[in-house]
Amino acid sequence: MLSFKLNGKPCQMPTEWQELTEKQVYELLPFVYADRHNPEVRSALLKVLFPIPKAIFRRMDAFDVFRLQEQCLWVWDKPVDQKAIGEFSFNQVQYILPESDFSNLTIIEYGMADHYFRAFSRQNPDTQAINFLVATLCRPQAKKLNVNDPEWNGDRREKYNSKIAERRAQEFGPLDILTKIIVLQRFIQGQKVIHSSYREIFEESKTKSSAAVQGPNLGWIGVIDDLAETGTFGDWEKTAFTALHTILFHLRKKFYQRKELEQNS
Repeated sequence: MLSFKLNGKPCQMPTEWQELTEKQVYELLPFVYADRHNPEVRSALLKVLFPIPKAIFRRMDAFDVFRLQEQCLWVWDKPVDQKAIGEFSFNQVQYILPESDFSNLTIIEYGMADHYFRAFSRQNPDTQAINFLVATLCRPQAKKLNVNDPEWNGDRREKYNSKIAERRAQEFGPLDILTKIIVLQRFIQGQKVIHSSYREIFEESKTKSSAAVQGPNLGWIGVIDDLAETGTFGDWEKTAFTALHTILFHLRKKFYQRKELEQNS
């Protein structure tokens, strides 16, 4: 906590994720992808971390406000330390997090996780969505795990099941907020990896509405539907449980094939 005095009165402001209240975590989410250099963003962020009456805030010296805003930059600079945390225990069940580069995610679980992430990080967040995000990404170890099986895909977690995830999400309400933040940060880190590795797909999705390049609107379910119709990865079930990176690599290949056809036409 940052300790300081305002008008002679001792004050404190959080400087770590662990110091936030659950309400502050929910309010901070829209700032994750916001422009840290935008004065309006900084001003709004300060009001979340240091909620004081508007009348007092307006009377503050501009330089003091600026100094406090500088102390808020940790929101972007200090992600929760996840390196030593690959799993957590809740209600006597051990839950395993996905790999930080999404190397063991399937397209269906990524699509659902992305849906819940967007619901949670919008301006008026669905505060229950983070429980669904955690339940989608974090699962117990598969009961019949055999790491020596030639067909093992490298994932220790049990196979994703939407109905089981929905039930667990209802149970995750009391899960401590720090664990939820860690899972959230893990998802954001994975998002950065795939957006960087397959930037052509995500950049194109900003200007086109085709389901083949825009998972989030028609949903990644729309991408699965399109690919299942072609049979490239098998039927709907097999396509849905194909590795996310395999699907994205395929979409990137199709992107360049379209570009080549456009140039030659």
